[in-house]
Amino acid sequence: MKKQLIAVAIASALALAGGVLAADKEMEAVVTVTKFDPATRTVQIQTKSRQAELQLGPNIDVSNVQEGNRYQLRWVQATATSVEPGAQAGAGATGSAEKAGSGAVITNKRAGIIEKVDAANKEFTLRTTKGDSETFTMGQGVSAESLKTGEAVTVAYQRPVVSQLRSSPQPVSDPAPPQ
Repeated sequence: MKKQLIAVAIASALALAGGVLAADKEMEAVVTVTKFDPATRTVQIQTKSRQAELQLGPNIDVSNVQEGNRYQLRWVQATATSVEPGAQAGAGATGSAEKAGSGAVITNKRAGIIEKVDAANKEFTLRTTKGDSETFTMGQGVSAESLKTGEAVTVAYQRPVVSQLRSSPQPVSDPAPPQ
């Protein structure tokens, strides 16, 4: 009986934690690394239809990462923690790191125009001031009702972190949830 109660308590704790982490949306794609900065552990990637910047997680061995090579990556999509009206100048250049649990959470800001809001999947797409499109998962402080297509905003977000990287001969693809 005691073991069953402990099992129920653990399952309940995991269910609650799952609710908090539900905003974390894992994505996967075969990409070309167009730029690599070993000092900051960031990579610029090119998918089939867009470019993005990702943070390499602490478990990734960067010794064999080379610009121009294709890799299969798995990462957690950027999670918006707040959305403020107005596209603030210089928002794409800010960032800070906070310790969260076992790893670092990198936070940044990005300015742009909301292109699309997908309330069902709790995500939205922003056309950045550089002209790129970036998709964000809506975090706890962001609701679909507060977002309007065509609105200029500044998004505070947790940077996407790569959890898996391996060399791949496959053709470049667009990001999608892992199969």
